[in-house]
Amino acid sequence: MKCAECGCSITAEIKTKHQKNGNVHTYAYYHCTKKRGACSQPCVREEELIPQLDEAIKPYTLPSEWAAELLRMADAEEQEAIQSSAAASHALHDEIAAIAEKTKRLHRLYLDEDIERETYLAEKADLLSRKKSLEEKMALLAKGRVAWLEPLRGWIKDAENLNEMTETTPLSAKKSTAQKIFRSNLFLNSRLLVSTPTPPYASLREARQNFLGNENSVILVGVAGIGPATSPM
Repeated sequence: MKCAECGCSITAEIKTKHQKNGNVHTYAYYHCTKKRGACSQPCVREEELIPQLDEAIKPYTLPSEWAAELLRMADAEEQEAIQSSAAASHALHDEIAAIAEKTKRLHRLYLDEDIERETYLAEKADLLSRKKSLEEKMALLAKGRVAWLEPLRGWIKDAENLNEMTETTPLSAKKSTAQKIFRSNLFLNSRLLVSTPTPPYASLREARQNFLGNENSVILVGVAGIGPATSPM
């Protein structure tokens, strides 16, 4: 968390109170570090802050029905991408085989002394460069079209698992979840949490607000599918 007033980090401070009857109470307070100078923001006790964090996280849970549909769509997208990549890879493989054959013919011409050494070396270097470029394209093709799907599946699982979060969930787990949802956009202002979610969670919150009664996951991904966004040409 950061301070909404001055932008400094929020830190936790543990205070211990000893009572006359011998009881000892420990309290955790969160407050601005004030490393940039004076700041008027008050501190807030942990028992006041954690319920706010729980409420801040709730809007970003992914219903299990939506998660199942999104995972099904991801699997279908992966199969389509694999088939498309296989066709493109086959075409590249044919080009590489043709270059290999040209290289052999060029070598025979050189051995038969039908071309000069300089010409042979220049044409061979050009063929090898083209072959290397095609091989690099094949390598990128093999992983590039589906590389985004694993992070997507991870996000779906993370968002669905938020359904299991309760008041008794360890604070460390809540902190980790908050970092995924808000990153550095979590502020403390007058003892109140103020947050801005990252784009995927913002879309999920909007979908939950507007279409929670609709099980059709098109509300999350739109009619164009679930592929990564591309810039217009």
